[in-house]
Amino acid sequence: MATGQPWAKPVELPDFNQPCGLGIEFLCHILVVKLAEIAGQNKQQFFLHLRYNVINHGGDNLWRGVSNHQRQYLRASKVPADKRQLGFSPVIFLEYALNFAAACRVQDIKNVAVTAGYISDAPREEFFGAMDAANIDLKGFTKRFYKKLTGSEIQPVLETIAYAVQETSCWVELTTLLIPGENDDPKEIEALSRWVLDTCGSDVPLHFTAFHPDFRMQSTPPTPPETVLRARQIALACGLRHVYVGNIKHFEAQSSYCTGCGARVIGRDWHLLSTWQLSDFGNCTICGTQFAGRFSGLPGDWGRKRLPIRI
Repeated sequence: MATGQPWAKPVELPDFNQPCGLGIEFLCHILVVKLAEIAGQNKQQFFLHLRYNVINHGGDNLWRGVSNHQRQYLRASKVPADKRQLGFSPVIFLEYALNFAAACRVQDIKNVAVTAGYISDAPREEFFGAMDAANIDLKGFTKRFYKKLTGSEIQPVLETIAYAVQETSCWVELTTLLIPGENDDPKEIEALSRWVLDTCGSDVPLHFTAFHPDFRMQSTPPTPPETVLRARQIALACGLRHVYVGNIKHFEAQSSYCTGCGARVIGRDWHLLSTWQLSDFGNCTICGTQFAGRFSGLPGDWGRKRLPIRI
């Protein structure tokens, strides 16, 4: 069932020592491995290897078959032990995810979930107890949208978000992909933003990202940048303090600002950092205000580079 090598092709791991796609308030020196991306390149080998290890060796031996060289790479000096993360979309294979998360914590790797949040009560507590951070998709804010485009319901997602923010220590960020004609109405965006404020507070980051035609929605036009920027302004006007845009290039709307003095504390151009006005513990270096997030030291200098590796 298992192959000799879990991955056979080069895999690109983006932006070491840089903020991850979470929006970046979590840590600043990180190792992000997106299992979905890796599986897309080597799906059979990757999942067969994981399945074999989980079934036959349990979570404590999930790294079985990974060479010493590969383990040493994870411990590389450019990614300090307290600044490594593994990010994945895990709910559809919860047992694997929990075993994998446990094995990662043994290796001092933080666990970051990227999830649609469609999870029932029983596994929710166990799942978020194993995560250090999560980006949860709030795909829209109407029952119609969820039923039409996802075949699911919105209420379990809202309950997941509320639980993760209010009852766990997991750092949470939210993402809404704006699709023209489906969930980009200003009134819906305002209702979504007010719910986030009331349920999660003003410091939970909210990301509005632009849609592009693909798969079964190739006839739907791409989201105009103006729509994404308008959504950001609506959310800010509702009282949210950390609202970002994605899939468009906009330095101002991708950057972070101190809630005390208004200074730009993190400048972002896609994955490239410019301005950095935060202390090792996340305080504004100008006025001392604590910036919302999880921090551990200063950012690295990896920039936009990608490093192909064979693992």
